[in-house]
Amino acid sequence: MGKTTLAKQYAIAKNEPYIYLDLERPSDEEKLKDAERYLTENKDKIFIIDEVQRKPALFSLLRSLVDENPIAGRFILLGSASPHIVKGISETLAGRSYLMELYPFSLAELKETVPFENQFFLGGFPKAVLTTSPRMASLWLKGFIQTYLERDLPMLDMPASPAMLRRLWSMIAHQNGQLTNFTAIGNALGLSYNTIKRYLDFMEGAFLITQLQPFIPNSSKKLVKAPKVYIRDTGILHSLIEVKSYDQLQGHIALGASWETYVIAQLRSCLSDQHSLYFYRTHAGAEIDVVITVAELPVATVEIKYSTSPSLTKGYYSALEDIGVAKNFVVVPGNTDYPLNEKARIVGIQTFIEKYISTI
Repeated sequence: MGKTTLAKQYAIAKNEPYIYLDLERPSDEEKLKDAERYLTENKDKIFIIDEVQRKPALFSLLRSLVDENPIAGRFILLGSASPHIVKGISETLAGRSYLMELYPFSLAELKETVPFENQFFLGGFPKAVLTTSPRMASLWLKGFIQTYLERDLPMLDMPASPAMLRRLWSMIAHQNGQLTNFTAIGNALGLSYNTIKRYLDFMEGAFLITQLQPFIPNSSKKLVKAPKVYIRDTGILHSLIEVKSYDQLQGHIALGASWETYVIAQLRSCLSDQHSLYFYRTHAGAEIDVVITVAELPVATVEIKYSTSPSLTKGYYSALEDIGVAKNFVVVPGNTDYPLNEKARIVGIQTFIEKYISTI
């Protein structure tokens, strides 16, 4: 279910009339040329406004209308970027809005309809993963990348050319899952440390990448403090690194990091807003892929391995000792489920989602 369908179903469930506007459609944009008149004349209706980032001047008017008639759910604003990078929305509608992030399709939603191999390889965007044609899925992913670079990011005032962004996005894809070296990336692109950092923050706000921050407990140990960067969707990742098929991926150097990307995406879509994700690494070699926290306190760990019989290092067990939680999972493909020892459990991704994630 996409964000537009979800919003329309919400309005239907409330049994109230609604107006849907898509600001990429010229006829709908025309209706908002005199937005105050149009919205006021239809004040008894729910407004669903799609691609709202195209009209940032609308936010000040919405603030006034909400203050005059503060009915929850009257305006449903849909967009393709986080409010902090859409000019005006975070300041203008602060305290008057609730943010809901809608993730791409998850394993839990697709398990009955799409083979797991397709989900892993094609990612969660509906027009890629639901097509029956691998060629059409590939074309859609390439088109999504091109459209975002040439139209969407410039419209959001991304301060870089599409060509530069393409090089940066591709470089991140080839370093997917690694520690971010802002200086090295900047040197490769002829940009400064601060510029690269600003660009990556912007790309994260546009839901293109995830910067996984290090978990830093109260400890005297020397910890790695650079973030790890992941492409948010495996379909986009595989398109950027030009992996053509699931079979080709099986022998590709990026397989392990791609599996990490997929599992982290499942965690983000299935856990609540109270949960946060980090990784843990010390300079001495203690390391674990994901630390799940609630209120900044660790509640579980997840090590991610693309193997049915994973081998775990001394550094992994050292990290478990440092973090000190009882729920420790090693997530692998399939439906495996057995205790590795008294400290950790080997669990297939499907079983983990269905059986364990609700207990965290």
